[in-house]
Amino acid sequence: MNQKTSTVYWLSQDLSTSKGINDWLSEREKSILEQLHFTKRRSDWRLGRFTAKEMILRFLQIQNVVVQFDEIEILPEADGSPKVFLKNETAPFTVSISHSHNRAFCILNPSGKPVGCDLEFLEQRSENFVKDYFTEMEMSFVKSCLPRHKTLASNLIWSSKESVLKALKEGLRLDTRSVNINIDAFVPGKDEWQNFTVEIDKSENYHGCWKQEGDFVYTLATDEKIMDLRKL
Repeated sequence: MNQKTSTVYWLSQDLSTSKGINDWLSEREKSILEQLHFTKRRSDWRLGRFTAKEMILRFLQIQNVVVQFDEIEILPEADGSPKVFLKNETAPFTVSISHSHNRAFCILNPSGKPVGCDLEFLEQRSENFVKDYFTEMEMSFVKSCLPRHKTLASNLIWSSKESVLKALKEGLRLDTRSVNINIDAFVPGKDEWQNFTVEIDKSENYHGCWKQEGDFVYTLATDEKIMDLRKL
């Protein structure tokens, strides 16, 4: 049986918080940035990395660990997931990064266990989208919601799937319908994190949390139950 985690940390920031110059990036990170040719992609990547580094710096300060901003390096693993280095040494924790509409969302798991997070802008999802990517149970959940809550419900399911697939280090390479999201609590407008559980191959072995904040829905997932979710 999975052990429960103690604390998972998170941080969200918008575009106005990121630095305009790149002196906080390592040479390898600058090389990655230079390979991104589209302005929006570059902006999203920078914001995500800046927010993740800010989160890591705040976490390390709590641990009384002194690290400079430019001594934190975040590089992609072979599957695309972020891997953190502190002073060129692999960090003992794991992170996940997401961004949407000039906002970034990042989480940090001190246990080093796999994590995934996702941020979605609340846009209308078509019936065909739901049919193509959702399971029967997920479609029933969206259908059962009040009309004013359907946009939130469909984005919540999609975002939860994205978080789980990131935690699995699969991304959209895996059929989204192989992951079944069960929303344990659905209270639109509630300013607190709510829970969902996940079935993968009919086995309930992932857990997640979600919250709505303005026009965004935030989700995160791990293979352990989250005891404490703390903003940095």
